[in-house]
Amino acid sequence: MLEQYRSYEGFEEEWALKSVENLHRLVAMYPHLVRLEETSLNRPSWFERASLYHHQYDWSKNFAVHLFVRSWPAVMRPSSLEELMLLDSTMGEMTRAIVYGSDRSNRSVSIWTTRQQRIGLLMML
Repeated sequence: MLEQYRSYEGFEEEWALKSVENLHRLVAMYPHLVRLEETSLNRPSWFERASLYHHQYDWSKNFAVHLFVRSWPAVMRPSSLEELMLLDSTMGEMTRAIVYGSDRSNRSVSIWTTRQQRIGLLMML
């Protein structure tokens, strides 16, 4: 397996061969040495990506989140940081956590802001 890792060929191979399939082989071969992070690295998954843009996903225990930005319909993509901050979705929450710190991100922008407060947030940038 280590040799396969060292010989990674990139785009010449099926994209999932080294990054997904071999990982599952390693877990099967060495369950006492390899721990697979099912939810903290791979969620929301490709099939759950709408929760990033339109709903709330609890990402508080994630090490990382794949944003799948290119799959977001172009007509619905925010065009600025300000628009991202005002989204009532996981993307909006993550953006507010980055800009203001996680203690001020809150789950929903509509719960903690009025229209005037939202305008004030934008003026602070």
